[in-house]
Amino acid sequence: MNKVEILETPIKSEGDKKEYRLIKLKNGLKALLIKTFTDVDKTDPDENCASASLMVSIGSFHEPREIGGLAHFLEHMIFMGNRKYPEESGFNDFVTANRGRRNAMTSDEFTLYFFDSFEEAFPEALDRFANMFISPLLSKNAMQREREAVDSEYQMAISNEGARILSIFKLLIKDTHPASQFDFGNLRTLKDEISDDDLHAALLEFFKLYVANKMCVCVQSKRSLDEIQALVIEKFSDIPSDSDVPYVMPTTEFNFDKLIKPQFYEKIFYVKPKIAKKGIVITWVLPQQITNNQCKPLNHISKIFENSGEGGIASWLKEQNLTINFNMHSESEGIGFNHNFSIARLVMELTDHGMENIEMILKAIFSYLLMLKETPVEEHRRIFEAEQKSAEISFKYHQESSPITNVRNYGTNFLYNDDIDLLRTSLTPQFSEHAITEVINHMNELRFNLLFLSEKYENYTKKESYFDTEYDELDFPEAYKKLWYNRKLNEAFFLPKPNPFEANNYEIKVNEEESPKYPVKILDNESFEVWHKLDNKFLLPKVDIEIELFAPKHLNSAYNYLLFTIFKNMFRFHVRKKFSQAFEAQLSGYLSLGRTGARLSFSGYSDKIELFIELFLKEIKNVNEIVNESTFELFKNEQKEDFISSLKNIRNLGGEYQGKVLMNKFHLDYDMYKLIDQISHEDVARIVPKVLKHLKFKVLAMGNLTRDETLRIANLLDKNFDYQPHEETFEVRRRGYQLPLGVNVMRIKSFMKDDDNSYIKSYYQIGQKTKKNFNMGKILKRLTDPKVYDILRSKWQLGYAVGCSLETYGGVMGFSFIVMSQEHKHKFTEVHKKIIEFVSILTTAVEELTDDEFEKLKEAQIKELQNDVLSLGEESGRYWDEIVSEYYVFNKNEIYVDVTRELTKTEFQEFYRSFMSPENQRSICFQVIGINESNDQNTDSNNDELNLEFVSEKYSEHNIITDIEAFQRDLYLYPELKSID
Repeated sequence: MNKVEILETPIKSEGDKKEYRLIKLKNGLKALLIKTFTDVDKTDPDENCASASLMVSIGSFHEPREIGGLAHFLEHMIFMGNRKYPEESGFNDFVTANRGRRNAMTSDEFTLYFFDSFEEAFPEALDRFANMFISPLLSKNAMQREREAVDSEYQMAISNEGARILSIFKLLIKDTHPASQFDFGNLRTLKDEISDDDLHAALLEFFKLYVANKMCVCVQSKRSLDEIQALVIEKFSDIPSDSDVPYVMPTTEFNFDKLIKPQFYEKIFYVKPKIAKKGIVITWVLPQQITNNQCKPLNHISKIFENSGEGGIASWLKEQNLTINFNMHSESEGIGFNHNFSIARLVMELTDHGMENIEMILKAIFSYLLMLKETPVEEHRRIFEAEQKSAEISFKYHQESSPITNVRNYGTNFLYNDDIDLLRTSLTPQFSEHAITEVINHMNELRFNLLFLSEKYENYTKKESYFDTEYDELDFPEAYKKLWYNRKLNEAFFLPKPNPFEANNYEIKVNEEESPKYPVKILDNESFEVWHKLDNKFLLPKVDIEIELFAPKHLNSAYNYLLFTIFKNMFRFHVRKKFSQAFEAQLSGYLSLGRTGARLSFSGYSDKIELFIELFLKEIKNVNEIVNESTFELFKNEQKEDFISSLKNIRNLGGEYQGKVLMNKFHLDYDMYKLIDQISHEDVARIVPKVLKHLKFKVLAMGNLTRDETLRIANLLDKNFDYQPHEETFEVRRRGYQLPLGVNVMRIKSFMKDDDNSYIKSYYQIGQKTKKNFNMGKILKRLTDPKVYDILRSKWQLGYAVGCSLETYGGVMGFSFIVMSQEHKHKFTEVHKKIIEFVSILTTAVEELTDDEFEKLKEAQIKELQNDVLSLGEESGRYWDEIVSEYYVFNKNEIYVDVTRELTKTEFQEFYRSFMSPENQRSICFQVIGINESNDQNTDSNNDELNLEFVSEKYSEHNIITDIEAFQRDLYLYPELKSID
């Protein structure tokens, strides 16, 4: 047997019931073994998934400069078959058939691969996974196809504002550092600028860096630690090692001048945004922070910057109508977190007023930085210790995550943490005055970068070559330097005060009578429907409370819905500032909006939750204080910008119009965008009391609170709302339209200028949801998933993002195929034809399905239904969905298991034919068409207003939809689905 070294076990939370072991194989590979906690009361030990990850400390920083994106490309190619399992889609097919997922990510200093699968299939899945790193084929044929997928992924990222800003930052890093290079990969770097022979040779050479002593494996399973260890030794011992190569990139001494070009701080930059937003990005390049993991100075500083309460700059800037959004980013991976340097980045989305008053914003930020520097170190220690205590409590009362989340997170921890700390990276056990002061001092030097996003700046003379980012650079203005050198403390800015909302009592409440299997209704009258369940599963001092303010009467129009949306946003800002310390104490209060009313969600430690809810509810009555005229325009403009951002996302836009076509009473973001300029401060102030005048409360309280405490919360609702019960009945659920027989097409042009990414979704309607057809639809998705990936993506290379989905709109089910492609590669008409061709292939697979294959699909579906919930929030969410929909089927998954067991292959095939056979198809292809020169000569690039354009040209015999109301006029509207038979 291969020798294995048992290493010191990482420290775990006392609330973590899993078992751990850290080992090192003879070839140098480290492995963290995790035994999932098994509840002895559970009868099925195989109901959850096992998972594994492999992190190799090779990333984009290690690739040859002349082949940008080689590391990312290798990440793709690793999955494309190996000597033992040569099928290109073999790994994906196997894990998908066993309810699994697989993915990977390439960072600067590492690449991470991960997957999960059912327990019984896990040994073979792990063998397939390990062989990807023992003997990948890396064939030239697959290489020639898979680079198309890398390029498609790149094309989808071109319009991403963060990627475009990063492309400018890379220009300011000296060429001698690998952070300066283009590392995404596209056809230019992987095809046009290199021959296939040279690329293939480079790929094989780069893979040689994938050696065992640079790898760390993480495996979680319900098997014993000894069994997991035996699996890891068996599967991973054949990966070769290289003792001459260091395990990680060594930490180097920070030298700003050798790393960063002087233009970084001597110039300011203007960048033309893809989405019409205005903003400032301030970037600091700092010494690496990996060796400060015990203190995490950037986390400390970020939390101070993002303080939305008294003394914070975030709320001050918003109150002055200068900013819409304010975020301080300190990266924990990627270009801003490596062994050479780190990055802090302040990102502000500005109002028009803010764009006109840049100096006012900079003056405030410069003053805030000075405050950080001048604040006595003991004040920083006080804040740090409060953060430290909060993190320790969170660690102690461990909340379980899925196995795939665990192995993904722990996999990256290997590179930046000591073995003993692999499980507790959220903790900050040591306050370091030196580490915090060093970062603050660096941030108080005039050596940061200022970048402005502006669609109105007119002198964009330069273009970055990979993301086509238009930009200009100017000398750092003397006026800004003057602001810096003359900065003074502002009495409005100070560190947060001691927190009155911190929990002190963490006692777990126990009462068997109040801990049934499912929630129990404890109050039911014309105004209240209250459900309660005292937790006896997770045993944490936390609660999860959901409240619906059922008030559909005045939310039935897009106009009123928009007005209440503005109020919701103003209220969120108001409570975020007023209760910032409650949020810091890990209490959460959130107002959201649904079609039938508002919803309140509360969670956090049970000790102070009742106090928090009482104070929170009192604020809802302060409509006149919240909806004040001075900030109304700010929130209106913020909502308008949100609409623009959402509508420019082709996936969102396609989904919006799918909902509009398939359901009644659907409010489009586009319609509200067109209405928003008409609304006034008075309109919003009037609608809120109208909406809240007639209410019924639905409440679900779960976790560490008793029945009596839940009734007290219901009493707080009754006391704080001036309401009357409803005098009429309303539909709780939307209703769906039955589509006409045949294929329909709805084409609209993308709102994103100069972006030829298209979204094509072919939807096939099934009919009203039933228990049987829902579970047959889930089986169909399980059968289809690997075929979509193998054919639409790997073989046909229609796009990087492909998929299929089982969907329910207005109680009516449908099955969809999705492709996001680029017009210069595959026209939308071609993609639609290919989807139709794929349906023919799928039909053959369904008809030729063997009994054994069908039984395996059924078994996989049953196991997924038997999966246990992992958190209080997940359990609460399941029950809450049943309550607000008024189905109240809390044991739905158990019922579905019984239904699935009874299904036959013949029933499944008949089900498929009932909506997928050509004579039975009721289909719509939703197409959002990317804009390029070949398909849109008339786009007015200077017009900032969004105006929807339907494409009416017929490219086939299919019916074209250009008027939704006219299309729906003669359609059958299904009745409200009041139960799932």
